[in-house]
Amino acid sequence: MNKADDGTVPLLFVYGTLMSNADNAFAATLAKYACRLCDGTFQGAMYRVHHSSGTWDYPAVIPSDEASDLVQGEIYQLSSVDLIDLLDDYEACGPNTPKPHEYQRQIAKVRRDDGRFVQAYIYLYAKPTDELEQIAEGSFGKAKPQS
Repeated sequence: MNKADDGTVPLLFVYGTLMSNADNAFAATLAKYACRLCDGTFQGAMYRVHHSSGTWDYPAVIPSDEASDLVQGEIYQLSSVDLIDLLDDYEACGPNTPKPHEYQRQIAKVRRDDGRFVQAYIYLYAKPTDELEQIAEGSFGKAKPQS
Protein backbone atom coordinates (compact mmCIF):
# COMPACT_ATOMS: atom_id res chain seq x y z
CA MET A 1 0.00 0.00 0.00
CA ASN A 2 1.38 3.38 -0.98
CA LYS A 3 1.25 6.26 1.45
CA ALA A 4 1.28 10.02 1.08
CA ASP A 5 4.33 12.07 2.03
CA ASP A 6 3.23 12.28 5.66
CA GLY A 7 2.83 8.50 5.91
CA THR A 8 -0.95 8.42 5.66
CA VAL A 9 -3.24 7.15 2.97
CA PRO A 10 -5.51 10.04 1.92
CA LEU A 11 -9.21 10.42 2.49
CA LEU A 12 -11.58 11.40 -0.31
CA PHE A 13 -14.94 13.17 -0.07
CA VAL A 14 -17.32 12.37 -2.94
CA TYR A 15 -20.72 13.96 -3.59
CA GLY A 16 -22.02 12.84 -6.97
CA THR A 17 -21.11 10.35 -9.66
CA LEU A 18 -18.57 8.58 -7.42
CA MET A 19 -20.96 7.88 -4.53
CA SER A 20 -21.80 4.30 -3.58
CA ASN A 21 -25.28 4.55 -5.14
CA ALA A 22 -23.92 5.75 -8.52
CA ASP A 23 -24.29 3.39 -11.45
CA ASN A 24 -21.05 3.76 -13.38
CA ALA A 25 -17.80 1.87 -13.83
CA PHE A 26 -15.61 4.34 -11.97
CA ALA A 27 -17.85 4.37 -8.88
CA ALA A 28 -17.51 0.58 -8.90
CA THR A 29 -13.71 0.92 -9.16
CA LEU A 30 -13.67 3.31 -6.20
CA ALA A 31 -15.82 0.90 -4.18
CA LYS A 32 -13.39 -1.92 -4.99
CA TYR A 33 -10.16 -0.08 -4.15
CA ALA A 34 -11.26 2.24 -1.35
CA CYS A 35 -13.08 1.79 1.92
CA ARG A 36 -16.24 3.83 2.48
CA LEU A 37 -15.83 5.14 6.03
CA CYS A 38 -18.99 7.14 6.59
CA ASP A 39 -21.31 9.83 5.33
CA GLY A 40 -20.13 13.39 5.60
CA THR A 41 -20.77 17.02 4.71
CA PHE A 42 -18.75 19.81 3.15
CA GLN A 43 -19.42 23.53 3.64
CA GLY A 44 -20.23 24.33 0.05
CA ALA A 45 -22.84 25.08 -2.57
CA MET A 46 -23.88 22.46 -5.13
CA TYR A 47 -24.91 23.15 -8.71
CA ARG A 48 -26.25 21.10 -11.61
CA VAL A 49 -24.10 20.94 -14.75
CA HIS A 50 -25.73 19.75 -17.97
CA HIS A 51 -23.38 17.50 -19.94
CA SER A 52 -22.65 18.81 -23.42
CA SER A 53 -24.33 15.72 -24.90
CA GLY A 54 -27.58 16.78 -23.24
CA THR A 55 -28.21 13.24 -22.03
CA TRP A 56 -27.17 13.53 -18.39
CA ASP A 57 -26.28 15.93 -15.59
CA TYR A 58 -23.57 15.95 -12.93
CA PRO A 59 -22.90 18.02 -9.82
CA ALA A 60 -20.48 20.88 -9.27
CA VAL A 61 -19.45 22.07 -5.81
CA ILE A 62 -17.75 25.25 -4.69
CA PRO A 63 -16.87 26.37 -1.14
CA SER A 64 -19.41 28.58 0.63
CA ASP A 65 -19.48 30.64 3.81
CA GLU A 66 -23.27 30.33 4.06
CA ALA A 67 -24.18 28.11 7.03
CA SER A 68 -27.14 26.67 5.11
CA ASP A 69 -24.92 25.50 2.24
CA LEU A 70 -24.00 21.91 3.07
CA VAL A 71 -23.04 19.30 0.51
CA GLN A 72 -23.99 15.73 1.40
CA GLY A 73 -21.52 13.02 0.47
CA GLU A 74 -19.38 10.07 1.50
CA ILE A 75 -15.88 9.82 2.92
CA TYR A 76 -13.56 7.14 1.59
CA GLN A 77 -10.17 5.90 2.77
CA LEU A 78 -8.13 5.32 -0.37
CA SER A 79 -6.20 2.06 -0.47
CA SER A 80 -3.35 3.68 -2.39
CA VAL A 81 -2.25 7.13 -3.47
CA ASP A 82 -2.09 5.62 -6.97
CA LEU A 83 -5.88 6.00 -7.04
CA ILE A 84 -5.39 9.78 -7.10
CA ASP A 85 -4.05 9.63 -10.67
CA LEU A 86 -7.08 7.61 -11.76
CA LEU A 87 -9.44 10.01 -9.97
CA ASP A 88 -7.74 13.01 -11.57
CA ASP A 89 -8.24 11.42 -14.99
CA TYR A 90 -11.90 10.67 -14.22
CA GLU A 91 -12.46 14.28 -13.09
CA ALA A 92 -10.53 15.53 -16.17
CA CYS A 93 -7.96 17.46 -14.14
CA GLY A 94 -4.90 15.26 -14.55
CA PRO A 95 -1.61 16.47 -16.00
CA ASN A 96 -2.52 15.17 -19.47
CA THR A 97 -5.94 16.85 -19.53
CA PRO A 98 -6.19 20.04 -21.59
CA LYS A 99 -6.65 23.23 -19.57
CA PRO A 100 -8.65 24.95 -18.31
CA HIS A 101 -9.81 22.12 -16.08
CA GLU A 102 -13.43 21.90 -15.02
CA TYR A 103 -12.46 20.60 -11.57
CA GLN A 104 -9.54 21.01 -9.20
CA ARG A 105 -8.53 18.51 -6.54
CA GLN A 106 -8.04 20.24 -3.21
CA ILE A 107 -7.75 19.29 0.44
CA ALA A 108 -10.70 20.51 2.50
CA LYS A 109 -12.20 20.15 5.94
CA VAL A 110 -15.21 17.81 5.90
CA ARG A 111 -17.45 16.74 8.75
CA ARG A 112 -17.92 13.04 9.40
CA ASP A 113 -21.36 11.78 10.36
CA ASP A 114 -20.10 11.45 13.98
CA GLY A 115 -19.42 15.21 14.06
CA ARG A 116 -15.63 15.03 13.87
CA PHE A 117 -13.78 17.00 11.20
CA VAL A 118 -11.17 15.44 8.90
CA GLN A 119 -9.06 16.66 6.00
CA ALA A 120 -9.96 15.00 2.71
CA TYR A 121 -9.43 15.43 -0.98
CA ILE A 122 -12.41 16.91 -2.80
CA TYR A 123 -12.92 17.83 -6.44
CA LEU A 124 -14.17 21.43 -6.56
CA TYR A 125 -15.68 23.09 -9.62
CA ALA A 126 -13.24 25.51 -11.23
CA LYS A 127 -15.54 27.32 -13.66
CA PRO A 128 -18.13 30.07 -13.09
CA THR A 129 -21.43 28.96 -11.58
CA ASP A 130 -23.47 32.09 -12.46
CA GLU A 131 -25.52 30.30 -15.12
CA LEU A 132 -25.92 27.01 -13.22
CA GLU A 133 -28.94 25.87 -11.23
CA GLN A 134 -28.15 25.58 -7.53
CA ILE A 135 -29.18 22.35 -5.80
CA ALA A 136 -30.35 23.83 -2.50
CA GLU A 137 -30.60 20.51 -0.65
CA GLY A 138 -26.91 19.79 -1.35
CA SER A 139 -27.62 16.20 -2.35
CA PHE A 140 -27.23 15.29 -5.99
CA GLY A 141 -29.05 11.98 -5.64
CA LYS A 142 -32.14 13.68 -4.19
CA ALA A 143 -32.15 16.67 -6.53
CA LYS A 144 -34.81 16.96 -9.19
CA PRO A 145 -34.05 18.95 -12.35
CA GLN A 146 -35.85 22.25 -12.77
CA SER A 147 -38.16 22.36 -15.79
